[in-house]
Amino acid sequence: MLGFMILLVFTRPEWLLLPVVLNTLLLIKSWRTPIFRHIIPRIVISLLVFYSLIGGYVMAKLLHP
Repeated sequence: MLGFMILLVFTRPEWLLLPVVLNTLLLIKSWRTPIFRHIIPRIVISLLVFYSLIGGYVMAKLLHP
């Protein structure tokens, strides 16, 4: 799913906040379930990877026009 999000953002930049919204909805949906504790680290890691790739791409474009 992360790969599809990255492709989506690289084609249309207005989808940049979609992962935050989807992960928030996932957390709300799983709030009272036992899987909630297992989801939190995966969500944080996926968001960090996602936004670090976006940030790396932006920095590469800024440094090498």
